[in-house]
Amino acid sequence: MSGSGKLSWAGAYLLTLLRLRRHKHALIVVLWPVFGYFDFVLIRLVVGTNFAVVMHDTRPLVRAVGYGSMSRWFAGLAAPGASVIVHSRAAMEDLRSRSLSGKAVILPHPILRSFARKSAARGERQPIVRVLGQFKQDRDVSALRALGEFAGTEDAKLEIVGRGWPAIKGWSVVSDFVPEAELDALIDSSDIVLIPYRRFYQSGIGIRCIERGTPVVGPGGTSLADIFGMTSRLLVNDSSGLASAWWRAIEYALGNGRADAHVAALRWRESALESWETYLTSRRGTFDDSKGRRDRDSVT
Repeated sequence: MSGSGKLSWAGAYLLTLLRLRRHKHALIVVLWPVFGYFDFVLIRLVVGTNFAVVMHDTRPLVRAVGYGSMSRWFAGLAAPGASVIVHSRAAMEDLRSRSLSGKAVILPHPILRSFARKSAARGERQPIVRVLGQFKQDRDVSALRALGEFAGTEDAKLEIVGRGWPAIKGWSVVSDFVPEAELDALIDSSDIVLIPYRRFYQSGIGIRCIERGTPVVGPGGTSLADIFGMTSRLLVNDSSGLASAWWRAIEYALGNGRADAHVAALRWRESALESWETYLTSRRGTFDDSKGRRDRDSVT
């Protein structure tokens, strides 16, 4: 997010850790590791033992440093008292095979307070169905290709906006980086946002969409089921009729998705606040201070 190079980013991270050394009794929570599992070693050396690292992707979806067996071994050795925070059961299962499950705790992906939005009257216009975010090898391109052929140009306006995407028949692809200033506008102007992955641990785009009242459609048996429920009709659980199953979920989302997204966002936020408060209380005692107990929403 800084817009600077990797070395500058790493340097800023190290300086931040050095500044935190004066907070000897505080729990340090690193929201995104710069060096993968090697962060556990770095934080232990610079700050101390009272810290937690949020591992969004226990096995990275893009090329990344510090996720090999050696880095995991050093993480377990260097930081016996640290926590590995994950946001999904899939990530927890992955850690169980990587000798770090004893440090792991599942906490819901934080979410802002959402607001309900009514579906805009489309009239004769086609619904806008988008995929947002950069291309990764675990993106389900075959599902998108099949959906593009199944839906046709008359049923929906299918768009992909994100860096690195190849051309996909039936889809309008804009293979560019999406600045923060434009992302909310793309979410708000979408009737539905798809989360097309074969493997993923959580979806920041998905969370952002339901914060803003835009429904998402994605594969069942994933972290989306944690948010919407296993039986949600926004999830694609039928792999036998790939394109038709996705289209059924899209049609449902066009009629009921915004209401479902709002209900899911409210439920998820409540769960997140309770889970994070319980975890933080267990790590640093009570939330009492000179002004009394904090408001629960201040946790996030």
